[in-house]
Amino acid sequence: MPSLTVDIVPHGGKGDATVLQGQISSWTLRISNLGTAPASNVTLKTNAPWMNIAQTNRKETRATSHCIGPSGTLMRLPLEKKTAEDGIDNDDYVKSDVISPGQTVEVPVHVRTSGGGRQELYMLFRYELSNGDVVSTALNSSSPSSSKQKWLRKMISVPVYPSLTLSAVLMPSYWKKREHILSIEMTNYRSDRQTSLEINLDKICIASRYYRVQQLPDQLGESDLYPSNAQQQQLYGMPASLLQIGWQERVTMHYLIIPFEDEEEAKYTLSQCHLVGENSNSSGTSLFNESEITDFVCLEHAHERFKVSSACLLFVSCFNSFP
Repeated sequence: MPSLTVDIVPHGGKGDATVLQGQISSWTLRISNLGTAPASNVTLKTNAPWMNIAQTNRKETRATSHCIGPSGTLMRLPLEKKTAEDGIDNDDYVKSDVISPGQTVEVPVHVRTSGGGRQELYMLFRYELSNGDVVSTALNSSSPSSSKQKWLRKMISVPVYPSLTLSAVLMPSYWKKREHILSIEMTNYRSDRQTSLEINLDKICIASRYYRVQQLPDQLGESDLYPSNAQQQQLYGMPASLLQIGWQERVTMHYLIIPFEDEEEAKYTLSQCHLVGENSNSSGTSLFNESEITDFVCLEHAHERFKVSSACLLFVSCFNSFP
């Protein structure tokens, strides 16, 4: 029988990693087969949508993070082999999802941490004895007998420190119909170390099907008697590619929300507003090319809708059980 062990390793090192709230980190799932038989159809269930499996050569028809079902927390691990025959899609066939005895496979993942304090991240792996079937897929294969299934539980504890808090207010612009003003307030509460607590911000990304976002100009001006770190950065020749927010400093930026003219052919686009620099406004970027940013939004949205649907179904079942 196969026997799998799993280690989750932060990028560039081993052991526990210190991360900030909302940070997306690159980690690696290291899966080893210590048994005497090959394992296949490895699936993973997490307690929350905190993991996204990195995808290379991604197709738009593929599920985000190789998810199975609507929960956003059940996914199939892609264990591709480079020796597959021509014409076979490595991401679909069980032949490429087999871990042989003594083999170790590394799966790159993105981990997003939220909340505060020490977070407990739970993982439940299910795998089965490989029967060597090349044609059947992991999603369409028949249910194997319980004697061929094995389970593996894994839990990691990650300390999560406060970082940047965000609050947004939307109001009509009173200039043009259907346009709005979006105000975003950002405060640096970082506390993971004693010194160098500044946070450098690159850009704000907003995804929408019907609107694009444009940053209002000249917001970091010379009018304040006591300029902030962000203003000094722009006014006195400091690096102008990133916006620096000092410890416990608060910065508010304002944006113009503009509707697309043709709503019938509108597709989801990503408006990217660089906080500092000449390229402060750019929109029309495909979400497909920025999957690292938007995948967690999709997973969290799916998970919330799944929880609401499950709660409604449970309520209906309980209501029907009354005489």
